[in-house]
Amino acid sequence: RKVDAGIDELDRWLADLMRRGLDSARSEGYRFWDAMGARLVDAQAGGLGRSVRALGSAATAGEAWPHLLLEGSARLHLLCEAYRHLDELPEPLRDDVRSLIGWTTREDELDSADSVTDRWLVVGRRVDEGVQVITARTYLLGETSGRFALHLAFGVDMAPPTTLAVPGQAFRATLAFYPSATPLRAAVRPVLVPDGEVTALPAQIGIDEVVRLHAERLATNPFSGSAPVAVGPVVPVFSDPALRI
Repeated sequence: RKVDAGIDELDRWLADLMRRGLDSARSEGYRFWDAMGARLVDAQAGGLGRSVRALGSAATAGEAWPHLLLEGSARLHLLCEAYRHLDELPEPLRDDVRSLIGWTTREDELDSADSVTDRWLVVGRRVDEGVQVITARTYLLGETSGRFALHLAFGVDMAPPTTLAVPGQAFRATLAFYPSATPLRAAVRPVLVPDGEVTALPAQIGIDEVVRLHAERLATNPFSGSAPVAVGPVVPVFSDPALRI
């Protein structure tokens, strides 16, 4: 009931945002976005709360702000409508909607049917430092399966997140994927066995194939964000002075 009430309030807030005009809301400052985000957190819809706060960042994103703010607002409205029609959605997509609203899935609840055992190549890592929570994202690529995976680790306050591995390393393990129409996030099942270094990347594709696969991904899951790809063969060069391919 709390979530339902929070979504109804968010819909009214979004409608008011559109009536006022995005430029008017842009001048409100971060407190405007944080206040609505906090109300959604109180309504047990923490995922929606984080998305609303992200709109505050979009509102100050330079010349791109109108596009980013309108796209973010429309995505939130679509998510509210998807939640109201949850029973009509394909089961995997329901998991995505619930997750974006704020439901969580524990590692011990993951279905072993969607597990992959492989030699996993560590192809990227990013650490985002929030006010209280530090998030480490480690991107993996299965050498045999060609499947990408994302491992998340969290640190709170001064405690850093656990380092799974660093780019360039490889290990053998079984990964259990979180339920999704486009599964990417995964948990590593024990035991992880270090296995040398990355010497080559499998499943390399061209730019045209990247675009096609991204279109298929969005058609399957309209809430899907960015996804890793292995593009090749390419030669990176410096130009003006950006790094280009």
